[in-house]
Amino acid sequence: MKTKIVALSVMTMLWCSAQDRPVQANCAEDFQPAPLFLSGEVPPLVMLIMERDHKLYYEAYNDAADLNGDGVLDVGYNPAIDYYGYFDCYKCYDYDPSAAQFNPVSTTTDKKCSGHWSGDFLNYVTMSRMDTLRKVLYGGYRSTDTETETVLQRAYIPGDAHSWGKEYWSIERNGYDIREYTPLNLPATNTRHIFANTTLSDNGAPLLRVIENTVARVWEYLSIERPVARDQGAYGANTRFSITTNPTALFDWTHGGGEGISRCSSGSTTVAVGGIDATLGGLGAAAGFSMPFNAFDDNTNTNYSTSGTLPREFIRFQFPAAQQIVSYIVTSSTNNVNYDPVSWKLEGSNNGSTWTTIDTVTNAGFTTARNETKTFDVDSPGAYTYYRLFVNSVKSGTNISISEMQLIAASDSTLALSDPNNSRSAFDDSNTTNWYTVSNPAATCDPSFYAGLHPEACEPVWIEFQFGQGMAVQKYTFTTAQNIATGLDPKAWKLFASNDGVHWTLVDTVEDGGLSSSRANKKSFICDTPPTQLYTYYRFYINERKNPAAPGVALGEIELMDLTDPPANATRTDYEVRVKVGVASMPETNCKQYPNGAYKPIGLLQRHGETGRMLFGLMTGSYSKNISGGVLRKNIMPFVVKNADGTIDLSKSEVNPQTGCFTSLNGIVSTINKIRIKNFSYTDNAYANCFGVGGSGVMVDNKCREWGNPIAEMMYESLRYFAGKKTPTTSFTYSGGDDDALGLPLPAWENPYQDNAATGYTGSSECAKPFMLVLSDINISYDSDQLPGTAFGSFTGDLAGLNVSTLGSLIGSNENVSGSYYIGQQGATATGTCTPKAVSGLGNIRGLCPEEPTKQGSYYAASVAYFGHTNDISPKDSTQKVTNYSVALSSPLPRIEIPVGNKTITLVPYAKSVNRTYGTPAFNPTNTIVDFYVQTVQPTYGMFRINYEDVEQGSDHDMDAISLYEYQVIDSDGNPVLDPAQGAAVRVTVTSQYAAGGIIQHMGYIISGTTADGSYLEVRDVDTSAASDAPYGGLPLVSTRVFYPGTTGSADLLKDPLWYAAKWGGFDDVNENNLPDLEKEWDSDSNNTPDTYFYVVNPLKLEQQLNKSFADILKKAASGSAVSVLATKGEGEGTLVQAYFKQSVTDETGVNDASWIGYLQCLWVDPYGNIREDSNQNARFEITQDKIIEFYQYEVGDTKVKRY
Repeated sequence: MKTKIVALSVMTMLWCSAQDRPVQANCAEDFQPAPLFLSGEVPPLVMLIMERDHKLYYEAYNDAADLNGDGVLDVGYNPAIDYYGYFDCYKCYDYDPSAAQFNPVSTTTDKKCSGHWSGDFLNYVTMSRMDTLRKVLYGGYRSTDTETETVLQRAYIPGDAHSWGKEYWSIERNGYDIREYTPLNLPATNTRHIFANTTLSDNGAPLLRVIENTVARVWEYLSIERPVARDQGAYGANTRFSITTNPTALFDWTHGGGEGISRCSSGSTTVAVGGIDATLGGLGAAAGFSMPFNAFDDNTNTNYSTSGTLPREFIRFQFPAAQQIVSYIVTSSTNNVNYDPVSWKLEGSNNGSTWTTIDTVTNAGFTTARNETKTFDVDSPGAYTYYRLFVNSVKSGTNISISEMQLIAASDSTLALSDPNNSRSAFDDSNTTNWYTVSNPAATCDPSFYAGLHPEACEPVWIEFQFGQGMAVQKYTFTTAQNIATGLDPKAWKLFASNDGVHWTLVDTVEDGGLSSSRANKKSFICDTPPTQLYTYYRFYINERKNPAAPGVALGEIELMDLTDPPANATRTDYEVRVKVGVASMPETNCKQYPNGAYKPIGLLQRHGETGRMLFGLMTGSYSKNISGGVLRKNIMPFVVKNADGTIDLSKSEVNPQTGCFTSLNGIVSTINKIRIKNFSYTDNAYANCFGVGGSGVMVDNKCREWGNPIAEMMYESLRYFAGKKTPTTSFTYSGGDDDALGLPLPAWENPYQDNAATGYTGSSECAKPFMLVLSDINISYDSDQLPGTAFGSFTGDLAGLNVSTLGSLIGSNENVSGSYYIGQQGATATGTCTPKAVSGLGNIRGLCPEEPTKQGSYYAASVAYFGHTNDISPKDSTQKVTNYSVALSSPLPRIEIPVGNKTITLVPYAKSVNRTYGTPAFNPTNTIVDFYVQTVQPTYGMFRINYEDVEQGSDHDMDAISLYEYQVIDSDGNPVLDPAQGAAVRVTVTSQYAAGGIIQHMGYIISGTTADGSYLEVRDVDTSAASDAPYGGLPLVSTRVFYPGTTGSADLLKDPLWYAAKWGGFDDVNENNLPDLEKEWDSDSNNTPDTYFYVVNPLKLEQQLNKSFADILKKAASGSAVSVLATKGEGEGTLVQAYFKQSVTDETGVNDASWIGYLQCLWVDPYGNIREDSNQNARFEITQDKIIEFYQYEVGDTKVKRY
């Protein structure tokens, strides 16, 4: 609770002792007086500018943020964190089915509530971003609001990807005992509990759906093709099942690849020029050479180099079986050009000792360009197991270096089978797909090639599965391959387990598995020496197949599991997310006791508005004009309006100050309560008036009405309001539509500085200071084309002198924004992707990166804020310059920061739809990230899933593709490390896992902080065949790259627009040059963050940051008394006295308030009427010592003084 201090100052400042306010007592501000001699309170005028779009309805706690500031993502529930929301973190609750609400039953000091629901846990599981915003502003949405009872209700969440869920496995995996925070038992063996949040109908109750003892993963219920979070789940190739049954197919811990990543010895093949790149992911390279894999890792950022006498063997590649190579590709290295090979022989062999020359090159022709690729046809192709490049000469010296080498097999090669080595086929829950390898288990290999690895590695056929978290596999099954000869069935094998992929423990040995000759036949095996601890890697080494003469090994399916099968059925219980608050025996900390005795939850609007300390208005976006400006929802006026006789006018007030109940006024509270997702249809589970629009890039007003956040245009409209304009901008306002259907207000504009007798509106004094307080996600959108001076169209405004592109250029110049930056569009250059572009300011760029390059979000918010802050915006007397505050909500999308050595590499998931192109310039939709599921995120290793919607706005907004991402920090030899300081690079793998969309999608990431920064689209969606994807790049289903930390990237990311708006719209211009060019003017605490910028990651911090912003506004809105002259002689000698006050001062802890703190300003009046200062500071008037103060007119007409 906060300590309230009342201080009245006459000649000195008196501090009164204070005590912590008991929760049942009235707030100090309810009865504190203003200084008696104050000429009049002048509360600040605050226009709230609020985001309205769909992002407010994602979960508040999405496992993609560092909530406690320790530098690590907070994944899952952590009792050490206070989760902000409608429930009290330190109360226990029971659910009352008859009232359909949670009721508090007791308090708790450690959040544990055995047999009951922990309020802290319920906040983590159930709260949306909108709920936390509503609580901060006014205590929350009240479904019941009477003089005796208050019930809060969670926001409406549609049945699409806005619905979210959490899952609980076990004490060991989750780090806490679910029995201590809920009335639930631990999940049954091999099952988990899922907590899902959704709404089942347009006006239905907000539900928490608890599914106990299910084998489904959370994304198999919440991230599926529509409908979402209903009665069915889906796995594999969209196989549907009842969520209350446990299909035996899901007993397998690897089902659908859902738990991790699979690999095999021969990797996957990919189509290349002239046929098949047979080396990709394969075995081979000469023994004893340094990093030979670098030549075959499909990564031009790595090199393979050797030194020695020429001519010499440079590199060799060993295939598991003989292959006919028809051409090959060599890519020059990034090293010294003198290391480039000039002449060589390509030789083949079937025994590794007798070589045949199949191609001769006398001058390769590499230029000084680096990573130059050249293709060479083989003169005399033949079928060989070994290939080597024998180099005769280099450009200079004896060192040899290349970046990549690809051996291209004939198109009719056995490697050209459809994904023959695709290990994921063994874990995809389908008997119709097979894992198949041409590798021969009996083949010999060079043991020195595998030096440092497990000796079993000399058996070249293996397949492994890597779990995201440790598992103790007790049992597994092999299913024979369908439509493949029995001779390829494994006969003998070993199963190993590891936690690092290097050191292995044997857990099972099979000499003759006795697999059935029947096809698609499953057989179970129990481990001989089952693991006694958890392991993340499990690898099968196939020692022998049934027919030694067969060309390879094949399996239809592999399952890894426990000995005990899960129960046949799960159970589902629905809870309506409502909570009773303000119980007299245990009121919440944000409750206030009103004069009638009732306790009501309050927020900042009540705290600062009921006393009249601040006046508020509201500007939001609209549904009908969702990408155009904003509309006024409430004129700036008191939260509680008093009549001339001191009584309360409830028809104009937002709250009844006697009871704490909200009134029927359609004001700020009512507006924010009514804003919701309006257009989701439960008939077809998609968005009305929005199907196809999100894929075309052609966004217009009144389409996809839940999308659009044009903040800069809302700020422009707010400046017009402060300027006294009488009507809204024509292109921003509306008539009818969804706004009217929801009952949202659209009041006539009042001049905040002028009374209106006709309407009864009371304006403020010209001394009242204007403020804009922006509440928005950092990724604003569609705010670039309807502002004066825009570089992206033509718009005529009525604020004289405002030119946003000119001001943007000025701001960019002062911010040193010049060079290569990631941005969607610069001038006429619009790639629709986050690629580096030459930027020379903030005036002609839009499309924010790394997340929304096509949504036309600009940096004009800074231009508008700067104009309002440096110009007298109103024609009224005095000066009305607008100060801007930005409360920036963190993006709901994941941003992974990976420490490597002493640097940080940043990874942002990213995807595009590629087979639909619209408009000029060409538009391909950037996929919307709609869910983020973390398996594990550690400093040096992480595994997580991203659920992508294939369009940008609306449509069905569900799962269209899911990709699994894995990063591993490695040392210079490619080995995993546990300490980031030992890291030299990071290996990033993307695996395409699920898909159910109608558009071809390419998934990847944007990476920065490396030597190869950029956007990488790496894999295709799994329901797109390789042939169908060929015209769009022919991407694989699995891709791995290695990145090295760089000192400088190829391009930089700009700060978000609200950061610049805060700096340029909120600085204290100490040197009066209209620029924030001194650090103390904009960053008084030297933390490189503007003093009026508040970035919010943790919803708990939202309240703290808004408290800080409100306190800062009050500091800037100081009040003073009228000047009094105290005459001491008839001739006119005397003292000129003025009291100067700040209505409220909050200390730097944000806990203690002091009201009406100030000082007296005293000047002397000499016998001649001159005003003099007390120059020698002796508190006495001395005409020979105290200097005259000279008044003069400054060039802009302001009155200034010269003091000595």
